Amino acid sequence: MKFQMKKIKKIEILILFLIVFFGGAVRFYHLNQSPPSLNWDEASLGYDSYSILKTGKDQYGKTLPIAFRSFDDYKPPAYVYLSVPFIKILGPSPLAVRFLSALVGTLTIIVVYLISRKIFDGHQKVSEISLLSSFLLAISPWHLTISRPAFEANVGLFFFLFGILFLLYTRKNDYYFFLSFFFFALSLYSYHSYRIIVPFFLFLYLIFYIKEIIKSNTIKTVVVAFLFLFILCLPLIKIFFSIQGLARLESAGLQTLGPQGAFSNLFFYQYPVLLFFQKIFYLSWEIFGRFFGYFSPANLFFRGDNQPCHSIPNFSPFFFWLFPFWIIGINELIKNVKIKETKIIILWCLASPIASSVTRDWFALVRTLPVFAAYNIIISLGITTVFSLLKKRLGRLCYICLTLLICFIFPKLFFCWKQFLFTFQKQNLAIGNMDLKKQFILLQKLKTNMKE
Repeated sequence: MKFQMKKIKKIEILILFLIVFFGGAVRFYHLNQSPPSLNWDEASLGYDSYSILKTGKDQYGKTLPIAFRSFDDYKPPAYVYLSVPFIKILGPSPLAVRFLSALVGTLTIIVVYLISRKIFDGHQKVSEISLLSSFLLAISPWHLTISRPAFEANVGLFFFLFGILFLLYTRKNDYYFFLSFFFFALSLYSYHSYRIIVPFFLFLYLIFYIKEIIKSNTIKTVVVAFLFLFILCLPLIKIFFSIQGLARLESAGLQTLGPQGAFSNLFFYQYPVLLFFQKIFYLSWEIFGRFFGYFSPANLFFRGDNQPCHSIPNFSPFFFWLFPFWIIGINELIKNVKIKETKIIILWCLASPIASSVTRDWFALVRTLPVFAAYNIIISLGITTVFSLLKKRLGRLCYICLTLLICFIFPKLFFCWKQFLFTFQKQNLAIGNMDLKKQFILLQKLKTNMKE
């Protein structure tokens, strides 16, 4: 694998445009109607954005806060502030609240393409891998799920991936560290999970690349870039250990499961000598179990998230037929583990589940989005590898195989889209969010009174 930049052909740009157009269409189609009602988080984000627009204060009267008080936590500020222009243009409506998430979800397709192209720069199939990565992201159930409702994690993923992209370009110019760390900082202001994911990822990056950084005489630039990141994060550091910073951990952390779990009841009480280590052992068991759950084929390709609002009914995060390509892609990565760019994917995958591993949910898609984006790239590498082998052995017959695969895929995509638009609506009504729509209509009626 060489590192010589290949020029992007016009046909590749055209295909990418079509993929982005399709991805945008499925994310914006009937955005104000499906899901049929704003959930409580969306309503809170929308109201805060509207309040900031009109008064410069949040719903609790705080002037331009960096932590927005919500129902059981304090939300990061990025989504609220970035939604203000859309609230201004479209008015207080479900479309305005969700517009940012759909827009960012569409643009993420392009970012994944650019990351893939940089990682496999010089690979004979770099164009195919990059386009496949963007296409798979455009149709992936997990990304469709978080791109239509107003998910702060979706914005955080967008900034995190931009950080990854510019980090890949630091070999070309070490000043890209500043751009990379700037976007990493923005991800910290977007969603809680990235306040754990980003530090762990950068820690792993330093461990594996410190020798290369020293040899390339970029150590001063890296140190200054970290100081730059530290300055950008100073407002967050101030509140990190405050009530605002710990509220989400208190409501979703492992401690909410109770001091004793099913494992301890079955095991430790049979051996009283081990009671001293009960809590440590139990927490370690739960953390490691959740961590490795994000590398489980059962969770990724057959089961998925157990929360209705975080998954499409009857669909796992990835289509089950992608499982063999995921395995093959991982094998190809391991073969090229010494290459800097491919090594970053591995570090990216290892850091992503850490935040979710200390929460009560055994598999939380929204808290671990970066790892799913990495899996899209890995699967694309696997598909390209298989197709290349088939082309060598079968010649033109491989195109027949490809045609059959496409004929198999599109009915699944149609069914997925149907489920998302219609069945998902009915399930969403069942979890008690419909009254929020009436409340939002009432908010529009009170608009005149707020002006006074």
